[in-house]
Amino acid sequence: MAKTRRAPDDDVRSRRPDDDDAPRKLRRGDDEDDVEEDDEGPFRPRKKRESNAGPVKLVLKICAAVAGAALLLLLLYWVYSPVGADYALLCYFPKETVQVTGYDVDEGSRVAKMKEVHDMLINNYKQFGDRRFGQSTGVTYTDVAKYLSGQAAGNPDEEKDLKPQDRRGSITVVRFRRDVDRTQFIGSFNGPYLAREQRSRDGKPYHQLYRKVRVPQGHEEEEDDISFFFPNARTLVYTSTRRECEEALTRVPGRVVLEGNMRELADKVDGHFFQASTGFTDSANPAATNTLAFGLGIVDPEIRENKGYGGVIGTASWFASNGNDFLYSSASLYGDKRTARDVRAKLSESFYKAQAQIYQSEGGTASGLENPFEPKQPKQGAGAGAGAGGGFAGGGGTSEGTKDILEALTEYVRTARIRQLGRMVIVEGTISHGTPEQGTFEKFWRAAGSKFSPQQGGFGFPGGGPGFPGGGPPMPGGRPDGMMPGGIVPVGPGR
Repeated sequence: MAKTRRAPDDDVRSRRPDDDDAPRKLRRGDDEDDVEEDDEGPFRPRKKRESNAGPVKLVLKICAAVAGAALLLLLLYWVYSPVGADYALLCYFPKETVQVTGYDVDEGSRVAKMKEVHDMLINNYKQFGDRRFGQSTGVTYTDVAKYLSGQAAGNPDEEKDLKPQDRRGSITVVRFRRDVDRTQFIGSFNGPYLAREQRSRDGKPYHQLYRKVRVPQGHEEEEDDISFFFPNARTLVYTSTRRECEEALTRVPGRVVLEGNMRELADKVDGHFFQASTGFTDSANPAATNTLAFGLGIVDPEIRENKGYGGVIGTASWFASNGNDFLYSSASLYGDKRTARDVRAKLSESFYKAQAQIYQSEGGTASGLENPFEPKQPKQGAGAGAGAGGGFAGGGGTSEGTKDILEALTEYVRTARIRQLGRMVIVEGTISHGTPEQGTFEKFWRAAGSKFSPQQGGFGFPGGGPGFPGGGPPMPGGRPDGMMPGGIVPVGPGR
């Protein structure tokens, strides 16, 4: 008999599934610890794998937070200083430019708390508009978005024998909110000013304004006025001399040829309104210069009197407002970074000392702080009247007005910070806005606003600066005697 192949009784294949000692088959991906030892208990779900997305999300959140903070800083910076020297306007200026003045008319009109300042800046436009540019041009001051004006320096020895129109002059670039009908604009000059088309040496067209005047000999002669052209539908360039106009025609839009100290100033100024000049003019009235903050009584005499730290090769000032605070900056450009660093250290020491006095004194004032709009007149007659230069009216003022000015300057000093940008040292501080009756800036403006009105010597906001002899060309609606849009005369060394 053949042997049977029947498996023994203890063969594992004959065991029933409910045998206690039967090993449990593991599924792929399970660990031995995950196997339930008691089928009667609840079944534990599979353990989830950890996702790799967690660290990625954390990095993304950090990046988003950093980007948000950067955007917030940029927004705050933009709110306080949204203009600067716009390259789209600056590109028409020659490399010999020694002064620039700019105003963002559009932005200035949007800040309700700056209405009185804005109205003062454009009042001259409205008051004298009909002298040269009437309503028939198709544009008014309400159509202006920005403007930039400046003065080019010529060599007196080289220009003494040249005709006035062949000399260096001033240039203004105006950007409008809308396209200008050039045909209507040019055709509007039908008296007392007339326009004739001219051609530059390379054949480019522009227009020259002129008027007929009666000379002592009893007959009429043509008297040339400003020249102008439109590089595009929203931009008007006009100059006080044909030479400046013909040179501006050759420049490439967007490419700035300005260089040297003036270029450095133009790159760093920023605000709703700003002005910058190369050179330095010593004045008995610190309010008549761009360096108003450098001339306050709290500043070290070496800095204030420009004796121990000479070498100032340029000055600038600018202001901006976000409706809550008015920010004003004074700046001086020095010949080297080391001098700028020393001046910054001296200024920081002076302002820190003054700030400590403001916080510690009962009256909340700093010793030495005086009204810069009423400078002390010299006892001798030699220098009397120097304080009224640059368009500021010295003296006068009530004690209540002086109190309001000092209150604003105290807040300015308390919030001031000193910083250095290369060779430039900047003092910037704020004065808070408030109600028309009790606001610190509003009271300051009521007391000092008249000091900034156009006068015989020119226009002067804090840092109005001395002006050039003869001023510059008027804006459409400006004055023939050289007032810029909003009553601003080109400022810089030489007045």
